Amino acid sequence: MSHQRKGTMGYIDLAGQLVEEGIDLLKMNALLLEKVEELTLYMIRMENANQVVKQQLQVKTKQQLARIDQLEKRMEQLLTRK
Repeated sequence: MSHQRKGTMGYIDLAGQLVEEGIDLLKMNALLLEKVEELTLYMIRMENANQVVKQQLQVKTKQQLARIDQLEKRMEQLLTRK
């Protein structure tokens, strides 16, 4: 079972080998469960990272809106002086 097709995940056997050698359902289920757990943990980390980025974006947006307001007020002051 050492032959692997390019682009496949090494821990999942090739279809031909499964047909020839049979399927070890316990091993396959264990591998699938392990991958589900890994992907679930990865998704949780990504959701947490996404939340941090969202919060940072909100802070930056508020800062930019405040700066735009300041600039608009300054521009209005300059225009009314003439």
